[in-house]
Amino acid sequence: MNNTPRELALSTSKPSAAGNLRVSPVTLFELTALHTLGRLRLTRAPDAWMREALDAGGIRIAELSRQTAIGAGMIPRTALSDPLDRLLVATARQLHATFLTSDTRILDFAATAGHVRVQNAGK
Repeated sequence: MNNTPRELALSTSKPSAAGNLRVSPVTLFELTALHTLGRLRLTRAPDAWMREALDAGGIRIAELSRQTAIGAGMIPRTALSDPLDRLLVATARQLHATFLTSDTRILDFAATAGHVRVQNAGK
């Protein structure tokens, strides 16, 4: 993985529109955990790197609300086994947003479930 934010962004309209991109706090957790494990190399401390990346792209942090948490809990474990993935999907659903990801499990879930919009970040 390189030093640019390439993971998920949630867009409430056009991805290029300033201020419409969101990133889940779950993603910030995952990036920090990967950095701590040595699986992702950031050029500076995670907090500074994320602040700079978010500010440079006009990206805001998505709220992790009570409704989002409940919605994540309603997604069956058999559909998405990773609880963090369920939180990410529920965040996109709560915001009526398009979920940008290259995670094939989430892309497959969205294709069969039909109640969350996704865009493949790998294409």
